Amino acid sequence: MMTVVGRERFDFRALVSHGAYCPPARYLSHRMLTVSPPTSSLDDEPFIVASPTDDHPKSKLENPRTESEGDDDSEDDSEAEPSRSVKRRFENIRDSLREKTISLTDRDRFHHFLRENEDILDEIVEYGTLLHYLVEGARDKRFSRYEPLVEHLVRRYPVLLARKDHSERTVLSWAIQKKRISLVRCICANHPQINQVIAVQGLHARNCLHVAIHEEAAPALILELINKASLEALLALDDKGNTPLHLAVAYERCTDAGLSVVKALIDRCDKALDAQTSTTNRLSPYRYHLYTRTEAEAKMSRRKHVEQQQPQGMKEVGLPMNKGSAGRDNVMLPPSLAPINLPLPDHKPPSDNRLGMPRRSNTLNELHPSPKPQSGSIGDLAFVTALAVHDKPLTMDKSFKFANSTANEPRKTSTKKASEEMVVTKQTADAIRDHLKVHYLRTRDHDQAIELLYGRDRPRDLYFDLYESSSRYIDQDWISRGLEYLCFEDTLQYVALPHLELTKKVQSVDSRFARVRSLLPDGEGRRDMVFMFDFLRKKGVSRILRVIVDDTTSPAHSDEAIEQALGGFRVEVWDWRKIDISIDTIISVALDVREVYLYWSGNNAVLRGWSDHGGLAQLKSLRTVHLHVSQGLETAERTKRNVNQFRSRLAALRPDIHIKMEEHRPERSTNLTGPSVEGVREQQVEHRHRWLTCMDNFADFIQNIRPPTGWKEDVRVALIDDGVDIEEKTLRGKIIGGRSFCPRDYAQNLQRSFYVSGSGHGTVMASLICRVCPTAKLFVVKLAEHVSENSTRQITAKSAAKAVRAAIDRQVHIISMSWTIERNEQNAADIRDLEAAIGAAANAGILMFCAANDQGAALDVSFPAACANTKNIFKIGAAEASGAVWKWVGDAAAVDFIFPGHKVVKERPNDAPIDKCQTLTGSSVATAIASGLAALILYCMELSYVQTQAVNQPGKMDHFEGLQRHERMREAFTAIGTTQSSGNKYIEVWNVFEKAVEKSQGKPPDQFPAIVNEVANKLKARKMLE
Repeated sequence: MMTVVGRERFDFRALVSHGAYCPPARYLSHRMLTVSPPTSSLDDEPFIVASPTDDHPKSKLENPRTESEGDDDSEDDSEAEPSRSVKRRFENIRDSLREKTISLTDRDRFHHFLRENEDILDEIVEYGTLLHYLVEGARDKRFSRYEPLVEHLVRRYPVLLARKDHSERTVLSWAIQKKRISLVRCICANHPQINQVIAVQGLHARNCLHVAIHEEAAPALILELINKASLEALLALDDKGNTPLHLAVAYERCTDAGLSVVKALIDRCDKALDAQTSTTNRLSPYRYHLYTRTEAEAKMSRRKHVEQQQPQGMKEVGLPMNKGSAGRDNVMLPPSLAPINLPLPDHKPPSDNRLGMPRRSNTLNELHPSPKPQSGSIGDLAFVTALAVHDKPLTMDKSFKFANSTANEPRKTSTKKASEEMVVTKQTADAIRDHLKVHYLRTRDHDQAIELLYGRDRPRDLYFDLYESSSRYIDQDWISRGLEYLCFEDTLQYVALPHLELTKKVQSVDSRFARVRSLLPDGEGRRDMVFMFDFLRKKGVSRILRVIVDDTTSPAHSDEAIEQALGGFRVEVWDWRKIDISIDTIISVALDVREVYLYWSGNNAVLRGWSDHGGLAQLKSLRTVHLHVSQGLETAERTKRNVNQFRSRLAALRPDIHIKMEEHRPERSTNLTGPSVEGVREQQVEHRHRWLTCMDNFADFIQNIRPPTGWKEDVRVALIDDGVDIEEKTLRGKIIGGRSFCPRDYAQNLQRSFYVSGSGHGTVMASLICRVCPTAKLFVVKLAEHVSENSTRQITAKSAAKAVRAAIDRQVHIISMSWTIERNEQNAADIRDLEAAIGAAANAGILMFCAANDQGAALDVSFPAACANTKNIFKIGAAEASGAVWKWVGDAAAVDFIFPGHKVVKERPNDAPIDKCQTLTGSSVATAIASGLAALILYCMELSYVQTQAVNQPGKMDHFEGLQRHERMREAFTAIGTTQSSGNKYIEVWNVFEKAVEKSQGKPPDQFPAIVNEVANKLKARKMLE
């Protein structure tokens, strides 16, 4: 029986989809190694013969068969003989071509050769097809000997290109790995379905693109393969879950030439940017680049550290070291991207070289990382950043290189540039990193960009948007200090600023503070935006892809102010809404702009200036112009004619620019008013809540205690609502960040910022939480809303689920949700997602508080209280000042606790007249207060622990951690004391906190910690209701 395939024509696509032909296992036994291995000339790599099934081929060759073995295996030998014959003929053809004993360049001789060997040309043996045998000798400098035969085989038997040898290599992948450029190009030029050949996956599930990039083939060849590859090949995952793009962006390949490869891959298949590795961290190409970058830089840092420890004599002799690295980048990576210890594999990786020759492995891609970094190792980020940085470039050559070695110097001047293109430096790596990042920000919406750039790590802010701000006037101090919690990416998707007038406080003659507008000293033009964009510069922003500024109101900003504001930001989409703006201004600060929005007053002279040689035509990257037309003084017909002439003039100069006509109705900021999501505001109040008065006094007391050295962490509360107002004075220094899941314009990829509250509801809830627990730190999450059929604002369950998961990722201690959602047919799937998110938060040990729906006697089945994990959420109702349940709560048994929520004074009244105070009512108010109390309890427990540790007394941190569990916090609430008249739902806080304040009266502050310890001991009591 011959291990060959017949000459009938096969469907290549079907063969690829079902796997390439492989000879039966009996033909791959060690007995077949009796055939002489492929020979090697002096200019070839050495051959090592290895059995596909044995680790020690040499021992097998030296172990002669006994006579009995020969008798038993005589039948198998007879079956294997045809295969041996084919193999010998393959070897003879290979050796003859290599030794020039035959020539196929002569047409007659070539046809004679084909007739003599026609019976074996399409067969396959253990080492592959005849093409596999030709790869070794078909070097570029002598490929002309092989070219006629290769062309014939590829054209006549295209199915050969799908077949693999015993190492799972196709001919094309093997040729790429052996750097046979001419052979590869010949195959690509002659195969009718080369895109399918490139897509065939072999060893390690790599296709030809994987192999070309992994084996660092010539960049020009990689580009040719990319252009010929199918989308299937470009999106294929190897056994590590890496696409070809993942391999291309690995730090060790971040060279000048590597950048062209990365760009080509993205241009051919944008979807590859969304692929994630199959590792635990699930890395996008961008995050994979950061991971490999940190890993490589840490390795080089350790190398330098070792070099510094070597005796001087050892340094002089130049001991072999690893490859060098460029200086460290200043980018701080999230913990999940920090490099980790890479243990040596327990087994040798499968050989990629012919006949088992060991392949040089790439540790960045081959080794399996351990799941947890260890302190002081390559995986410890603090350890990595503390080490010195190697200043030598990392080259793509797989052999060791020395910066001071003359052996590495180019022998020819013509190769110097090529050598420089193969060196990894900080600049080349930054170029690839930035290209990936900018492409994500250009082409993905905000949430997609967040996921692909940061995964589940703490994200940076990708935009700055103050549209829908509640005030037209904003104090400069509130921008510079009130937004200190914002942490921007160095490149922003967009900046959107409404018509704002910045003010600053100055001391006036009558000792009152006066507000002064920011104007140019010698002109009427405004310059408010200069301050705003300077603020972004100070926050580390260096590039803004899109700028939206409402400057349509007179007086507008001067050209000088605009240039000063946007200088250096490399804006790509210009939407500064100033009427009849000067093109010179755009050219001076945004020469590479791609898209421009122009607002025209109707003056034809302006159109002529925009369309002449010195106008829009100077913007070489410009592709789209949005022209907002106003009729002005002219008739409609005259205006239309002027616009058509503008189009004609610009088309004559720049036919590549597309002009879109827009109606002149620029978006303006609006101040949303109306009812809050929950709660009713009232203006009259009969008396203050004793509950709030007690907690206000305790808040003053607790703030007078400075945490000692050894403070563990702040108590973090996630406020999931409609955002907060940046000018709320009670929140300064209390916000640690936030997220927004509230789109403002899907088509334009614009968001509503979490630091802008649509109705003011979230701002009030945040103030109440911090009023009860002034030391709490808020993580603000903004929800998306829609208008329901009855014209009320409703929260979307989809955004709520995302918000809960964002809180989990931020590792908060408490989630406060002062809102409700009703299930319907439209949101049923999103409700299930919300339930899953609530369950995940409960499993993460996060305390959750939500509000009753305040529908009176009607059955309350609202979410999130109605989630399957309801037992892990505190459902809170509103209480009157007397401690009775507010009538609209309905059945008190349906809530876990009731807190002040009826005619609650919005701010601490101090000496203000009661009838002048704004009050709030609703279970949403009670929910925020309950969240504040839970945060205060956790803070007291931690403060007590740190205080006892400071004086070397025993203490347990597990009380703080234990109270983060739902049942333990319930016990702490109960331990404070409850009223029987409320069904033990109303907490008598004065039993603990008022007594603490009274005990502190007249005592020095150094005795306050002892009082806190007493409070903590009472809260630890595990009192259960009977």
